[in-house]
Parts: sequence; structure tokens; C-alpha cells
Amino acid sequence: MGRSVLLFVVILVAVSGCLGGISPSNGGGESDPSDEVCYTDTTKGDPTPTYCRIDDKPPDLLVENRHDRAHDVTVQVVKNSSVIYSENISIAASSDHPTRHVLEDVIQSPGEYTIRGTVDSEANDEYVESLEERYVETAGEQWVVRITEDGNVVVDRIRSR
Repeated sequence: MGRSVLLFVVILVAVSGCLGGISPSNGGGESDPSDEVCYTDTTKGDPTPTYCRIDDKPPDLLVENRHDRAHDVTVQVVKNSSVIYSENISIAASSDHPTRHVLEDVIQSPGEYTIRGTVDSEANDEYVESLEERYVETAGEQWVVRITEDGNVVVDRIRSR
């Protein structure tokens, strides 16, 4: 009888650990999620979000052209009134599908940022984002500088589906 109770307790502890809601994505087992590079939160909707440390997995930014003309785009990331990331790209015109270009690792640490997109040195938009140590990963791309069908520019956060 004592072995049955012990076996029951071991199974109960193992099952309760699996149902705890947070599952380290790198096989960390019982370690604290704050020690993991990335972890998934199974208590949240569909799709299940993955949270990563910014300094271990910096987020990316998508530049997307839905307009039927090519454009020159300047993307800047500003923190504390200083430009910490700047990229100038030429993006081809859209045909059947939007033209896309990914800028990788645009933010390296937590803080409050302004993400600014300027098209053809004229039209511009910006988005302010405050990031904690961890962020929600959505295929790596977190923000979009989008040139719309009518040639306007919109900067926004990419929402989880």
C-alpha cells in the first residue's frame, strides 16, 4: 500500500508540472522560465505565444510594399532621443502580392522605442513601443512599415493571429 501511495504522489507531481501552463521551449524541464532563452505560455490562446529575452533573440521588423510603384524606405529605431538603428532600402513595386523585406535584430535590449518609417523622403509614420525583458515572438517579425495600396506609409505592431 505504501508503494502505491508513493507512486500516486510521483505521478501527481509529474502531471501537475505538465499542467502548470509554462513550458520551456529549449527542454529546460523544471527550471524557472526566467532562466530560459524562450518559453511558451500554454495558458494563452491560439496560437500559443512564445516569449523570448530580447538580448537573446532580438525582434525583427518587416518592410512591406503593397503599392504598384517601387519606393525608397528609411527605417529608424529611436531610444531616448537617439537613433539606435537605421536602415535605408529600396523596395520593389507590388504585383500580385506585397513585396517584403525583413530587417533583422532591430532592438537589442528592453526599453521604450519609437519605430519610424519614411518613404521617398516625404511620407512618414511612427509607432511607440515599450518592451520588457521578454517579448512575444510572432515568426520573429514584431513590427511592420507598410506602404499601402495608395502609397501611404503605416508603422504598426504585428498582432498575433
